[in-house]
Amino acid sequence: MIDMTVGYRHIEHEIETPRDTLKRLARGTISDECIRRYSTHISKGRFYRATVPGLRTLEPSIITSMFDGVYLTDNEKSAILYREHDIKRGAGASLYRCEIRDVRLFSAMKSDAYDTIAAGFANFVGNMIDDADWSYLGVALLEREWRPEESYFLLNKDSFLDCLTRIRNGVLSGNPVERDESLSEVSGFLTEYAISLGFDGVWDSGTTFSGEREVLMFYPGSVRILDEEQLTKERLNALMRRLDRDKACR
Repeated sequence: MIDMTVGYRHIEHEIETPRDTLKRLARGTISDECIRRYSTHISKGRFYRATVPGLRTLEPSIITSMFDGVYLTDNEKSAILYREHDIKRGAGASLYRCEIRDVRLFSAMKSDAYDTIAAGFANFVGNMIDDADWSYLGVALLEREWRPEESYFLLNKDSFLDCLTRIRNGVLSGNPVERDESLSEVSGFLTEYAISLGFDGVWDSGTTFSGEREVLMFYPGSVRILDEEQLTKERLNALMRRLDRDKACR
């Protein structure tokens, strides 16, 4: 149960909200130069996602890596192939054509991008440990769906601090595998850190087609659905034949 007795901190005659707390703790953990270097601005972009039909707002992706949010791709074929298994067995699936506007994304395509965000997050966690009362409330009172593991850490301040200490040690271990495992365990915390730095999502290369780009948008509501197309076996088969022809022409 969250201890609500501490209340809100007053800073410069203004009430510090949970979001303000995290922004304050994130300040200076990564230099402004680094934030500019790893920023990609998209004024307007068309993206795609294939998932269950009948959605008005896209739901957060079930499988993510270090961050939480909605995965989109700029390659329509890749989005359709993502639901290949469901389409073949006759399960409902739709292709959503979407648009995002005026967003700043963390560019993960640079080779040292995750090293940089991990180092900044370690500094952020250190600040949270130093300011335990307010950092705990800042996280616990955020309106977001925490993963079950993270919800457990938020049961009380002691478990929260134990989690932060263990995660910080993992990030600073010097072992990339241990670091990435530690970060994936607290993807909600890491996402909130990136939001506090001013990012709306992550920009990365895709895995299916050469030149494909993926976006992980932190806020599902920031993705505007333009239209929905129900995906059928005929649509999938036509795509597979076209891909086979393209491959044969190479």
